[in-house]
Amino acid sequence: MQPVAIDVVRVPYGEPAVRLLADRVRAAKGGDPLAPVTVVLPSNYAAVATRRELARRGGVIGSHFLTLYRVAERLGAPALAAAGRRPVSAPVIQQAVRAALAEVPAALAPVSSHPATELALAAAYRELAGVTDDALDAIAAQSLRAATVVQIVRMVRARLRDHWYDEHDLVVAATHTLATRPFTGLGPVIVHLPERVPPGGGELLDALAARGSLTVLVGATGVDEADRAVVISQGRAGIDVPPSTGISRPHAIRVVSASDPDEEVRTAVRLVVEGARQGVPLGRMAVLFGAANPYARILRQQLDAAGIAANGTPVRTLGDMLAGRVLRGLLALPDGGFRRPDVLAVLSSARVLDGNGRLTPVRVWERVSRAAGVVGGDDWTLRLAAFADERLRQAAAAEGDERLSLARRFVHEAEQAGSLAAFMRALMTDMELGGATNSWQDMAAWASVLLDRYVGDERTGWPGPEREAADRVGRVGRLGEGVLIGPFSLAVGLTFDRVVMLGLAEGTFPDRRLDDSLLPDRERAVAGGQLVLRAEHMHDDHRHFLAALAAGPATVCVPRGDLRQPGARTPCRWLLQEVSDQISVGDGDHRVWDQRHVVPSFATGVRRLVFPATSQEHRLAGLLREDAPLSARAVTAADSVLAAAASLAEARRSDLFTRFDGNLAAHDLSVLVGGNRALSATRLQAWATCPYGYLVEHVLGVELVDEPARRLRINPLDKGALVHEVLHRFVEEGDGGLDRLRVIGADVCDEFAARGRTGRQLFWHRDRAQILADLERYFADDAAWRERSGARTVATERRFDIVLDLPDAPGLRVRGVIDRVDRLPDGSLVVFDYKTGRADGYLGLSEDEPHQGGARLQPVIYAAAARHLFGLRPVRFDYWFVTGTGEFEIVGYHVTDAVQAKVGSALRTIVNGIKGGIFPLHPPKVAGWNRVDCWFCAPDGLNATEARNAWERKRADTALDAYVELCEPKDDDGPR
Repeated sequence: MQPVAIDVVRVPYGEPAVRLLADRVRAAKGGDPLAPVTVVLPSNYAAVATRRELARRGGVIGSHFLTLYRVAERLGAPALAAAGRRPVSAPVIQQAVRAALAEVPAALAPVSSHPATELALAAAYRELAGVTDDALDAIAAQSLRAATVVQIVRMVRARLRDHWYDEHDLVVAATHTLATRPFTGLGPVIVHLPERVPPGGGELLDALAARGSLTVLVGATGVDEADRAVVISQGRAGIDVPPSTGISRPHAIRVVSASDPDEEVRTAVRLVVEGARQGVPLGRMAVLFGAANPYARILRQQLDAAGIAANGTPVRTLGDMLAGRVLRGLLALPDGGFRRPDVLAVLSSARVLDGNGRLTPVRVWERVSRAAGVVGGDDWTLRLAAFADERLRQAAAAEGDERLSLARRFVHEAEQAGSLAAFMRALMTDMELGGATNSWQDMAAWASVLLDRYVGDERTGWPGPEREAADRVGRVGRLGEGVLIGPFSLAVGLTFDRVVMLGLAEGTFPDRRLDDSLLPDRERAVAGGQLVLRAEHMHDDHRHFLAALAAGPATVCVPRGDLRQPGARTPCRWLLQEVSDQISVGDGDHRVWDQRHVVPSFATGVRRLVFPATSQEHRLAGLLREDAPLSARAVTAADSVLAAAASLAEARRSDLFTRFDGNLAAHDLSVLVGGNRALSATRLQAWATCPYGYLVEHVLGVELVDEPARRLRINPLDKGALVHEVLHRFVEEGDGGLDRLRVIGADVCDEFAARGRTGRQLFWHRDRAQILADLERYFADDAAWRERSGARTVATERRFDIVLDLPDAPGLRVRGVIDRVDRLPDGSLVVFDYKTGRADGYLGLSEDEPHQGGARLQPVIYAAAARHLFGLRPVRFDYWFVTGTGEFEIVGYHVTDAVQAKVGSALRTIVNGIKGGIFPLHPPKVAGWNRVDCWFCAPDGLNATEARNAWERKRADTALDAYVELCEPKDDDGPR
């Protein structure tokens, strides 16, 4: 039976609701401005905003603006505290859930240890805390899973009852307080624009009504479907809501169709700037969105770029800030087995200390751990130690060869590997201590120590938001200072002079809500309305949308697409109903928007600017107003960064061969090939194969990253190094048989596996067997070669550093390592270079075609080195393919004077190209360029003729002409 003291009124959202509330507050005071009045609002934000709004309209002295739970806290918290109970927090609930899960193995046993299960049950506890026992029994009868959920909720409630209280306990205690003892200070109570009444809330409202006047101002949107959920909820609480007769639905003043969410946000910021220029205070404007992703982040970025203050729901949580990122990352490491990417992500995401107060050298540690083959777990100890030992051995060898700079680098890498291993040992120990904690207090103290050790307490150099987040948890900005940003629901009960609403596209708003995995709607329905069904949230979204429209003159925006998702976007269903007068239907039911409010693209938006919102828009608008070439426009001349970008764009579009296409002829690059600098054959070949790749890799130092965790099989470079090492040891011994080769092969395979250079064990088992089988085939071929030729090996893995004296290329210093040199009975030499890949690209080598467009320089250079090391004598060079992949081919030729002359000419071209700064971005697709091993450049989809023609247009100087000549086909078939 509804108490007589309750006065229920239907009122439209927005200004009418605020005006009526102000009138009711004045009436409740009865002419006494100091008389107490309590206004109950749907949220803390609405409470603060409404208090300020009513203060602008005549004063609110003596009035209290609270949520229903805050009212319950005032009434019931003292009694609960006197009984020794404290307010429960989320970690306490989760700990109780964890304990209950350990005792309830039933339907949730397979997922009981997953963190998501814990969080879902904690949320279920909060929902079911106020549900009656009869309703819980009805839910439990639906399924084994539902019964398990109810059992866990009851166990958690029993664990917490004696020492903790939740929001439902507050409501019950408040109702008891009002029924058992006098309580003054609230005065008449006005419930303003209530949402759903929580379990027990109806009894509290009845108790408030019994103590004095109670008025309920129920919001109405003018759409019964949107209001139905609130009306039914009030009815269950004993409040009879009258029909909303005569209340019309709110309307937008403008509908904007934007190309994508980013352009929506830019449009919203421009509207805010426009409002500010017209004198509207920022605090009287709101930009609201239907979905936080991606609007919250983009909106905050654009407002910051425009220098516009904002307040509202935070875009980044505490866990996303510096201290939170580090702590979350550290806590997650043990669960992932300290995977290398996870560890480096933590180290690179913030200023992490090494435990001794120094910043961790993240870049160095990344390179060292990658080179060591660290994947995770014990690799941080075992593989880093093996890597350090290997580097120290390499340093000793390099020092013996007087390569002092290389030796110093190896020693430095060994030291860094040791430092990283020590850091990881300490970190793993610290994380084990956290796993041994038995209480929340101990874990909080441990986490605090962890932050002090790895983040430090010196925060003077941190950005302001990061420093504030480390000190406290809070919302963004202060209410009333700047533009309000947040979801549509935030606008319930508020009024503004300007409202912009974003994201009104189907699928974004309303979003696609899945059924609850723990308690689906069919099981919730038996609770007699005490639980909210997931399907009912659609009506909440509709109501919040209409309430936001009513909050002030509203501009609504809809994206036509989204670069983050393929396909066109359809306007929100409620938007089509709302603005049907602004949309006409064309042929094929195609929606045609009022073209006055369509933003076709970002460029069009900038062109239409009346007043730019950001400095970037100001510069771009200035660019678009001029017709001169990009680099000659006034805005470009005044901005060095923009001028550089303009130069790049114009150069790339031109037919000239410029520095942006790889023409560095204006720079003195003789240091790359002159003086005492020794070049390897591989490096010289790299320029002939791809000049731009040479620039990126050998001049700029960019390297192709090989992530150890993704290494399924041994990569070709490591396989080649392994086979070379086996053959070097075997041939160097000189008198070993097949059994000895097998032992050496097995030992080297084990060494490479220990260093993490062989990939996953499943694949390595097969690859290892294949490598050992190939070595046996090599042994047979080598024995046959020695018997056939009478050859004797005189050197293996022989380093050289010599000055070439070839025709057309005198004085060029080269270096390298010869795999093997054999001497024949007649005194001539045979130089072998072992290969473990395919032989296809080498089969055309001959004395007539000795270098294949500069891509095969090793034969002549290594032959010259052999003559230098062993005296002038005839030399033959052979590539020996020692694996089944290369079909055990031997490809080579005798290095004659004629061959040296041809290679000398090629070397001259290459050296002149490097010294002349010729590093073309897109090479011609002609003979010598049909290679698949160039990972830096591609022909942009051009066919051979188009690529050749484009290349001819970009000829620059003699060096480039010689380079093109180097790549010319040697037949009459034209470009291939």
